[in-house]
Amino acid sequence: MIIHSPQLCVRYTVQLGTVSLPKTANKDHMKTNADVDFEISAEDMEILKNFKKIENYGANSEFPVYGGKL
Repeated sequence: MIIHSPQLCVRYTVQLGTVSLPKTANKDHMKTNADVDFEISAEDMEILKNFKKIENYGANSEFPVYGGKL
């Protein structure tokens, strides 16, 4: 099984017990994003939970999605 980044993100949020709202208008991507019939190991979940937060997005820091200015 090939796992794509959006699937990993969706599965991560599911395992955290939160809601994931992937955004796409492409029906094929919707189907792929929903295919999360796998589990992230406890060890890998800990790694994902403890990623260092990106403090500076450089030139993109002015955008609300990166700068936290919503």
